[in-house]
Amino acid sequence: MTQKWLTASEWEQVIANHLYTEVDQIGIRELKYLHDERKMTVRVPSCSNSKMPFDYLIWSKTSKKNHEKHQPRYVKLNIFDSPVNSIRCVEFQNQAVTKNIVPFKEFIYVHYTVNNNMFTVPDPKSRKRRLEDHEIFQLKNFVLPNRSVVGAKRFAETQGIEVTTKQIQNLIRGSESAVIGRTGPRSTTTMPILSEIQANTKEK
Repeated sequence: MTQKWLTASEWEQVIANHLYTEVDQIGIRELKYLHDERKMTVRVPSCSNSKMPFDYLIWSKTSKKNHEKHQPRYVKLNIFDSPVNSIRCVEFQNQAVTKNIVPFKEFIYVHYTVNNNMFTVPDPKSRKRRLEDHEIFQLKNFVLPNRSVVGAKRFAETQGIEVTTKQIQNLIRGSESAVIGRTGPRSTTTMPILSEIQANTKEK
């Protein structure tokens, strides 16, 4: 199947004329819009997204049988006389779905197209979103200290960080100030008290 990708001049039109939707990240709401409209262009901040913004779809995969790789292609473009590395992605399960990415200044522009009726919005539980570097920094320094796994997860959600219990558990391994296990009162039995208990036990 032949895919059509935006040219440098088309990207310049998108950027100059604000032909995109501004979002913090690409989630299920955006994919539902893509499902209905068959085409979508969004802009996300590069400071809080990876160079290939997460969206629950599969854009790269290696076959375990023959080790064949399905992966994006990097193509250099000049956008407003600035060289950028654009990324061209084809969805692994449906090659009629494409994702075209261009980074420019402090933002990442992503253009999606759907060219058949087979596209379905994925279940958000089907794939775990990787934590971005800035989210890991926030979790380690401001969320995990003096909180249990449950408490950290709840607090992270109030800060707009989507994180799983397993991800928090993995981060806690390297945190000295996180609360691990039960959070009840610690034992305050001293050596004199222990000796007295042992003496009373012998008398009985």
